[in-house]
Amino acid sequence: MSDDTPSARAAEASHGAAADPLIRVTDLRKVFPAPRGTKGEDVVAVDGVSFDLMPDECLAIVGESGSGKTTVARMIVGLETVTAGTVTVLGQDRTSAPRSLRDRRVRAREVQYVFQDPYSSLNGRQRIGDVIMSNLKLHGAAGDVRAAAQGILDSVGLAQRFFDRYPRELSGGQRQRVAIARALAADPKVIVLDEAVAALDVSIQAQILNLLSDIKAERKVSYLFISHDLAVVNQISDRMIVMENGTVVDQGGTVELLANPTHPYTRSLRAAVPGPGWKPVRRERLAS
Repeated sequence: MSDDTPSARAAEASHGAAADPLIRVTDLRKVFPAPRGTKGEDVVAVDGVSFDLMPDECLAIVGESGSGKTTVARMIVGLETVTAGTVTVLGQDRTSAPRSLRDRRVRAREVQYVFQDPYSSLNGRQRIGDVIMSNLKLHGAAGDVRAAAQGILDSVGLAQRFFDRYPRELSGGQRQRVAIARALAADPKVIVLDEAVAALDVSIQAQILNLLSDIKAERKVSYLFISHDLAVVNQISDRMIVMENGTVVDQGGTVELLANPTHPYTRSLRAAVPGPGWKPVRRERLAS
């Protein structure tokens, strides 16, 4: 079992600081134009966001719905265009959207995305084994692809009996394991997990988080973990940045930041985490 003390995390952060970042985001900005034919104003969803994701690290982006955290993630993988700023992945400029199928495949081998709702991102007509095999073939796997696919499914806790099942035959937690397995089939350096456990009950959340920790240790993959849940973030992330209204308002090591939050918004998020004797606290009181 790995050492999860603040001193160990600080040592890991110090070690990571000597390496080049896997992802570097600089002054990222996203503006959604007002709908045509209306008198509405443009919406600034992300404004001036900068951060690095280091090798063998889990960086959480935290905030309420509408804070801009998912928009940042989608710009990194090319699902949203960048209005201003830069995105660098593995030393390559990835600010502009991919222009060709080949470019998309190259980027997919760098960064994979796991969505909140795995059912909507899976082809309901494809058997689970075929989902993994098709991704392996797409990214150049050779040899016994079926055996390789089963090996990946085994690594996420899905035995051979799941190979020929359809997504509709699986529980929510099992479908999320398939989504993680599909991401692993590309052998990426980074996996973006966008509210990946938010739709699961607490016991299944714990199983998936433990699985993600095991995968990170075994494969040395880094995570960009998007979440509104500080209890989940505290369990899995090394560092965190806090977003409110499209901007970064707080950041630091997860353990230290949650123990001693300085920004009122971070304090309000921490106060919203249920615990023994928990009572909701209005944000106005926290900010006073």
